[in-house]
Amino acid sequence: MAITVLTDRSQGAASLAEGQMEFMLHRRILKDDRRGVAEALNETAYGHGLIARGTHRLYYTDIATSNKLRRMGLNMFYKPIVGVTGDELPEVPTRSFLKNEIEDRDLNLLTMQALNNTALLVRLESMVPNGSEHMVRADLDGLFAGRKLLRFEELGLGADRPVARAIQTTYAEHVKHDRETIVSLKPSQIRTFVLNFKPV
Repeated sequence: MAITVLTDRSQGAASLAEGQMEFMLHRRILKDDRRGVAEALNETAYGHGLIARGTHRLYYTDIATSNKLRRMGLNMFYKPIVGVTGDELPEVPTRSFLKNEIEDRDLNLLTMQALNNTALLVRLESMVPNGSEHMVRADLDGLFAGRKLLRFEELGLGADRPVARAIQTTYAEHVKHDRETIVSLKPSQIRTFVLNFKPV
């Protein structure tokens, strides 16, 4: 059996004693606790200390079911922001930046950050739990609409160096390309790429 806690935001968590779990939603201290910040942590609004509210869902399930809860956790974390206005809504065109609907539901686009007009930092994550044989495949040239991929480079998870210098396994074992732009991800693997596109 497994205990799974799904949250709606990133939090610090620990199990400091057997049978206990601790989550840090928010902390407020009126004096410096001498743990590196060098000041009190006393955030206020309207003369009162800030109140943090969040959602925690606790599940007690078998291991196979707990692996399936990762998708539900992502849906909680990436829930849409709802805006309310009394005026007429402006006409804001909506569009998808994806070229095609992602066929493999086990592929998660974890990061998409523009580095300049022609380069994107992209992190792809396999949602397949460890222990499975299923490999997730992604066509890097087929991800983004209206863009032609010229070249790409895989980086370490922190995106600070080429993957060949960041991993301890052999490069050939880690990097698998089915075709020129199709990459495979092992269960629970995250891979980081810089994609360079033809200028528009």
